[in-house]
Amino acid sequence: MSRKAVVCALAAATIWLTAPAASAHTAFQSSNPADGAVLDEPISEITIVFSGEAQLAGEGFVVLDPGGEVLIPDRVTSADNLSWLLHFDEPIEGGTAGVRWTVAARDAHPIEGSFRFTVPAASSDEQLELPTEPLPTEPLP
Repeated sequence: MSRKAVVCALAAATIWLTAPAASAHTAFQSSNPADGAVLDEPISEITIVFSGEAQLAGEGFVVLDPGGEVLIPDRVTSADNLSWLLHFDEPIEGGTAGVRWTVAARDAHPIEGSFRFTVPAASSDEQLELPTEPLPTEPLP
């Protein structure tokens, strides 16, 4: 083997052995609701999933309600640092809401992103009460 081939092989092996693993980088994988989703009813939970372990960084998760006001989740949980659950005691309703997120991968590499979804206004629990007695059939004077 030529000296040049040996040097190239050693250089390639050194780069391969010392380069950080690609799996150390974390990427956004999915959300529920998905970006651009139009929902059938108000929601009280948002799930965000990453391809690798993520720790909250910067502002973490910021949720804007349809009026542009910041909503603070009542609980933010993750059992594995891959899937994060944002829970709201009061459902999000009435238009387009947005989520911004900032996390750091295990190698401390920060990543950020955002998504939007649309939720309808809450339906009223009050129902129109109809009379239980038959309506009069006589003409009114």
